[in-house]
Amino acid sequence: MKMGTTLFSTLVMLAVLLGFGSAQAAETKVEHFLGKDYSLLKARDKDGNIMKWRNPKFDPKKYNKILVDDVVLWPTVQSMNERTGVEKEDLVVIQKYFRDVLVKALKDIEFPLTETPGPKTIRVQAAITDVTPSYPVGNAITSIVPVGILLSYGKKAVTGKHTAVGQCSVEVRFVDAVTNEPLALFAGKKAGDKYDSAGYESQGVTKQAMEQWALQREKAILDAWGAKAK
Repeated sequence: MKMGTTLFSTLVMLAVLLGFGSAQAAETKVEHFLGKDYSLLKARDKDGNIMKWRNPKFDPKKYNKILVDDVVLWPTVQSMNERTGVEKEDLVVIQKYFRDVLVKALKDIEFPLTETPGPKTIRVQAAITDVTPSYPVGNAITSIVPVGILLSYGKKAVTGKHTAVGQCSVEVRFVDAVTNEPLALFAGKKAGDKYDSAGYESQGVTKQAMEQWALQREKAILDAWGAKAK
């Protein structure tokens, strides 16, 4: 009996050490890309679709470069595909698209970009956390939509019955590239309007939202550093 108890205790200890059946292994999953930092966010609009936080110790004058990491689909491409029904290839397209518009916003104001972390550098870590496709509306309405609304990365819109409008959610972390200390946090959610031209492409609302958020980051940088980074 004693030997059996000892063996059982040993197996339990091994299970704990290996992460099986332990309290840690049963921890609740992380609900946000921003992790525990998500709780720092404060709503900046009445609907809570824009949430922000800024480290009170953040001094923009200490930074003169920005590094933009590859955007991630959170938690994974596979899980988002299963949850939203959006094709994996489309998810990869919008993943690249978000990074491209973030980089373009910085290039438009000639803010120095870098590909490597280092001193005086802000690192941007962004994730797309939700995507709901929009669906084209009927022929009577699609016939009046100019071809120019189609975005360069998107598939061509097709006609069909309107069933829903698109939605996109993102979370972004700005950190010191050396210390990894959070400098600012952002979370945004945007849903399209029924007759918004962006709704004529399955990922139109998503891309429109990303462009708007990138422009907001551009404005924030202009406010912090002036018309051009020195």
